[in-house]
Amino acid sequence: MGAKTLCNACGVRFKSGRLLPEYRPACSPTFSTELHSNNHRKVLEMRRKKESEETGLAQPVQSF
Repeated sequence: MGAKTLCNACGVRFKSGRLLPEYRPACSPTFSTELHSNNHRKVLEMRRKKESEETGLAQPVQSF
């Protein structure tokens, strides 16, 4: 929205094109654990899961 809107970490992500809508600081009043995370790796996992559900593809089964 303008100057000083983003924290330093979000500003770095924004400039590099990695600021995703699922990313929110945990202290944000709009933070929901089902929709948001403050961990970039978790956000990427959430995105992959959401995209696979939208395309109807099943998740690969992991073997141990």
